[in-house]
Amino acid sequence: MPVNVSWDNADHNVVRYDYTGKWTWEEVYAAIDQANALMHSVSHPVSIIHDLTQSAGIPSSALTHAHRITMGIPENWAVSVVVGSGMFTESLLNIFTKIYRKLGDRYQTAHSLDEARVIIARSHAK
Repeated sequence: MPVNVSWDNADHNVVRYDYTGKWTWEEVYAAIDQANALMHSVSHPVSIIHDLTQSAGIPSSALTHAHRITMGIPENWAVSVVVGSGMFTESLLNIFTKIYRKLGDRYQTAHSLDEARVIIARSHAK
C-alpha cells in the first residue's frame, strides 16, 4: 500500500505515515482512519511524522486536502513534521501555515526521520 501508518516508537506518542511511490488522497484518507484509531487508543499527546522520502510527489489539491485532514485529527494531536518534502512541498506548507495560522503553527519540516524525532521530542518536552 502506498500510504502505511504505524507507531514510530514504543512509547506510542508518535504516529508515522510512510508514503511510497505514487499515492492518492483516497489512500491517505484510509490511512487517516488507521492513524486516528491509534491516536484514540491513548490519552497522552501524540505527534505525527509524514515521511515523504520515498514519495513520487504530491497529488493535486494539496492545500484543500491538508486543511480537511488537519480538521479531523484527534484532540490529543501535538505537532506534525513533514520529512523529505522537497522545495515544492515546503512551499505548499508555507502557504498552508499562512492561510491557516492556528493550524499551521503545529506543522514543521525536517530533512530526516532523526531530525523529525528531535523536533517532536523538543515539542513534547514543552
